[in-house]
Parts: sequence; C-alpha cells; structure tokens
Amino acid sequence: PTWATYLGDHRYDDRLPENGEAARARRRRENLEFQKRLDAIAPASLSAAERVTRDILALTFAREREEDAHAFHQWSVDQMFGPQVWLFDLLNSHPTRTAKNLQDFASRLEAFPRWLATYCSDLDAGAAIGRTAPRVAVERVIVQLRAIADTPAGKSPLAAALGHVPAELEAAEREALRARLSAAIDGVLAAYRDWQARFEQSYLPKSRTTVGISSMPGGAETYRFLVRKHTTTDLSPEALHRT
Repeated sequence: PTWATYLGDHRYDDRLPENGEAARARRRRENLEFQKRLDAIAPASLSAAERVTRDILALTFAREREEDAHAFHQWSVDQMFGPQVWLFDLLNSHPTRTAKNLQDFASRLEAFPRWLATYCSDLDAGAAIGRTAPRVAVERVIVQLRAIADTPAGKSPLAAALGHVPAELEAAEREALRARLSAAIDGVLAAYRDWQARFEQSYLPKSRTTVGISSMPGGAETYRFLVRKHTTTDLSPEALHRT
C-alpha cells in the first residue's frame, strides 16, 4: 500500500504493508499460484518478447521464494529505510487535501503500533537464534528514535496533518477529525518510545559486533544468495572478489 502511494495510486492510502508470519505465508501461497499459472503457459505459444517476459517472471518468482527462505525480517534494522524513516517519508506522498485523505492517514497511523510490534517480534525471533542486525546499525537507529522521542507531539512532522483539516467542515466534524489525528499521532510516538526502550535494554546487547552478514548463522548462504540476486550469475563471492 505504501508503494502504491509513492506511485500516485491512492486506492490503498488507509493501509500499511502487511507483516508477520501470516502475511508471509499468504505471499508464499500467492507466489506458488502465480508459478502454476506461469508453468501452464507454453513458451512455444509466445512471441520472442513474451518469452522474455515469461523468463523474467519465472526468475522473479524463484528469487522471491529463495529470499523468503533467508528470513531477512529476522534482522532487518536499517537507519536509511527502516520504520523510523519510511512512516515520516510517507508525508511527502500521502495527499492531505481532503477530509478523506486525512481519515486515511489517521487509519495508517492507528495501524502503525501493531505493525511495529509485529516487526519487533520478528527481530526478537531472529535474536533468539543468533540472527541479529549489526550493532552499528542498531546504535544509529537508537539515535534516530531518541530524536523522535525528544520532539514534542505538536512539533512532530506528523502533526503537519493537523494543519490540513479543511476549514469548510462542520465544526463538530472538524474537531472530531483533529482529535482522531492527534490521538493517532500520540499512539505512534508512544510506539516509537517503546521501541527505543526495547532496543536499548534488550536488543542492543544481543546485536552482533561484526558487520559482515556471513558472521550470522546461515549468513554465508545468505551472502551467496545476494550475490546471485544482484549479479544474476552463479559466480561465487570468492570469484567476484578475485575479479
């Protein structure tokens, strides 16, 4: 849904991306269904351009299945694109011209604490088996979370939405929308503060002091997968480094 918003497709502006094991299981089922439909298309019946499209789709589905097996969600902490960044970045793309736009935005904010709790649960599951983010990334995210926590709610970038409540609304409707947005913003900021405490108290001590992914359990296999994904070759990491 957020990618749709970035692209200017506003049909899903009241939603956040799905996360958690149930969502991943659904995507696995969808991937296999798409693969079955693709397998039913005979390459001989296609034009040259269509065969290229078919091959790219097959590669995409296979890569998605393999990526899922590497469970990146278990250690996905990122100071560049993490949830402490992308929720605020949505403000650049989410329209705020109408009451409907703002109601949609409030729905997203209201859904965020649950989304973040699921995200943190995935990280905890990874930490339980030694798959954690590099400490340097965790420390940088904590700095970002402290900045968010230290900013009063009224000065948060999220509060800019309050200034877009249409003046032409009936007074009661206008106040109700403002109250909903304010409560949703408070809920988001509280969730960020909880995340900060959780990271500082329990996750940071478990984070890995090494940066290379190969230092994690299963990390060497994940590294080889990423090489294949980004180069579309079967070269080993060692061969690439030699090159």
